[in-house]
Amino acid sequence: MKREDIIKLYIDTLHSDNTKIAYKRIINRMFELIDKDIQDIMRIDLIKWFNSLSNLSSATQAQQVTCIKSFFRFLHENELIDSNPSVTLKAPKIHNKPKDSITKEEALRLLQWGTYRDKAVVALYLSTGLRVQEIIDLKLSDYIKHRDELIVKTKGGKFRRVVINEACQGYIDNYLKVRKGDIDNLFVTTQGNPLNKNSFNKTLQRMAEKAGIDKHITNHTLRSTFITDLTENHGIYVAQTAVGHKSISTTRRYVRGLENKVNDIMKEITL
Repeated sequence: MKREDIIKLYIDTLHSDNTKIAYKRIINRMFELIDKDIQDIMRIDLIKWFNSLSNLSSATQAQQVTCIKSFFRFLHENELIDSNPSVTLKAPKIHNKPKDSITKEEALRLLQWGTYRDKAVVALYLSTGLRVQEIIDLKLSDYIKHRDELIVKTKGGKFRRVVINEACQGYIDNYLKVRKGDIDNLFVTTQGNPLNKNSFNKTLQRMAEKAGIDKHITNHTLRSTFITDLTENHGIYVAQTAVGHKSISTTRRYVRGLENKVNDIMKEITL
């Protein structure tokens, strides 16, 4: 069986389209560095491959190791290789820096600028904390059927329901009055194509400049703002559930200034 056929066989077992794209790229790059047949790859080859990732972040390294270990485990379990050279390969400990964030007050100023679509997306970020890909995948038909509840395709390819408030619905309804295009994505470009996350990052930055916010703002920034605001007002466990995080530690990475606020509270405790 050809290498590309084996890779496709493995990729087809994955559920998320984004994961399929990322893992295929990682595997192909590994084979570019290790120019051997699959059966001939040894543990030392994978160590050399891993050492070549030293310029990448710990999170990116961990993702790539997870991919390669999963790939070789699949090959071994399906008897496509005699032994698994990745068994002892370990992913590095992830050292995450806090996500960028702006205050809720600053974020609300964005709603004074941009098109009806831009304002609707910002309102949705600040009302739900959805990921950018989740927003891109939202369906117009779903919103028309249930205006107060969205069906969201999550990072793992599953679906969950997310409630949206009346104010956010108002922004979306205003956008739908001028929306053009025949596709079923809720948010589209002026040409009627699905929203592009990179171009919308630039849109957010332009909105921030007009709003007098001298900070670098991205899609992730507004997600972080939502999680921080929800944590401060309702607790981190509510925030974790609201955004669909499996681990509380993931939610903590999005929260800005939590440790400083805890320290201030501790200082105010009286006996």
